Amino acid sequence: MAQYFTEANTWFGGFYELALELGSRSDERLIAALAAVWSDPDLDGVYLSDDIEPDQQQRLTISAESLRTDHLYGLARLPNGVTIACGTCIIREEDGPDWLDFYLPLGALGTVFPVGEYPLESAVSTSRQWREALDPWLATIGIRVYDRVAYRLGLIGFEVSGEMYAADLLDTGVPAGHYPGLLWPTGETVTYYPCTE
Repeated sequence: MAQYFTEANTWFGGFYELALELGSRSDERLIAALAAVWSDPDLDGVYLSDDIEPDQQQRLTISAESLRTDHLYGLARLPNGVTIACGTCIIREEDGPDWLDFYLPLGALGTVFPVGEYPLESAVSTSRQWREALDPWLATIGIRVYDRVAYRLGLIGFEVSGEMYAADLLDTGVPAGHYPGLLWPTGETVTYYPCTE
């Protein structure tokens, strides 16, 4: 049997993520966004424990109870067809917006891609190939979420929630050179701006 959650280094190394700035505090929108993420056809979840294999614990549905825990866990089928552990994390800023992060742990990613010492600066240039494979896939998940739940901004990269805010981009526009990758909603559509670094 494959070990997705309990392999020794699965959850280590930080998170490569799609971070969605949802807007001002709203339990209803956060629950809807969680449901939208976990209904993606490439994902299977949710589970409460990251140290018990998915087939050995109860699979849950998203509900108001889901807001009682910061992290929920599941499985992601990557663009190359390989399945790894993944999760979501809720961030509720005290004087700012709600964020929902969908993440891939670098430890799990390292079983599929040559993650190396990313995100250390010396590893950024060598990481471009695997990031260019993952980023459009993460963007697709974000665009599918927007079809069900409007959000202000999406960011794609290493632990990127809060690195930019929609209000900043309203003032400056999308910068010509930027990290992280961006999902910028306008009306009923979302434009994906790939990372340039």
